[in-house]
Amino acid sequence: MVILHAKLTDQKQLVLLLKSFKQANKPLLTAAVTEVMDTLFEEISRSIERNDFKEAQRRISHVKFISESFNYGLIHT
Repeated sequence: MVILHAKLTDQKQLVLLLKSFKQANKPLLTAAVTEVMDTLFEEISRSIERNDFKEAQRRISHVKFISESFNYGLIHT
């Protein structure tokens, strides 16, 4: 997925884009947001299970994206 390869500086724009998709309240766009977040959580889980040091920076980037998503109200607890 292309979004998983975004730079840290682009994460805010990606979160705002996904939030606008979610706010559009269209089933296809909401499903896209769900798919992106699900893929992200799965990628983090697989990375933790492998416990490869080379993937640590990428894992940090994924967690940062999740925190930005929470801060901008895309996801909630």
